[in-house]
Amino acid sequence: MGEWVLREAGRQLSVWQAAGFTDACVSVNVSAIQLQRQDLVTIVDQVLKDNGLRPWQLELEITETALMRIRPEVIGDLNAMRRKGVTISLDDFGTGYSSLSLLQELPIGKLKIDKSFVRDMLVDPKDAAIVSAVLFIAKSLGLQSTAEGVETPEQAARLAEEGCDQLQGYLLCRPLPVAEMTEFLKSRKTIELREQY
Repeated sequence: MGEWVLREAGRQLSVWQAAGFTDACVSVNVSAIQLQRQDLVTIVDQVLKDNGLRPWQLELEITETALMRIRPEVIGDLNAMRRKGVTISLDDFGTGYSSLSLLQELPIGKLKIDKSFVRDMLVDPKDAAIVSAVLFIAKSLGLQSTAEGVETPEQAARLAEEGCDQLQGYLLCRPLPVAEMTEFLKSRKTIELREQY
């Protein structure tokens, strides 16, 4: 199933690319089982090649929990993909077995702040502190940051003030079928977060 999702995501991205969205990229969640497969690098290479995609257009999202269970050799696979330009994101950062050593050992390019912290960051000082700390860590290590579960303009504004690079959530768009997403993409221009909020 995981391989099918990767291939389908690559295929759809190539369709959008042909429609003129040449700077589009797609994120795909990778399970612990997929990480254990010895052919993941080959599959990713094939998806990029088959669909005429540049490596930076594919982002692999991996949860902390999944990373804690991987074989040491997988780190080599992740490094190989990162060297080629594929982005590796640490998803749901702060909710699993958070280990700062993971950020040193792994070729992470982006930290994703879990929606459980974003949801109450404006009313709960502890959540606000966690969001600020994760954004500080990301910036200090030269990583991109994405906040998940953003639902209000107020959350977006605070995240922009804190230096968050990307937003994800219902404020921007709810999940859509492919045809509706294509129309959504046609109707919008990319706007930098700091210019929008």
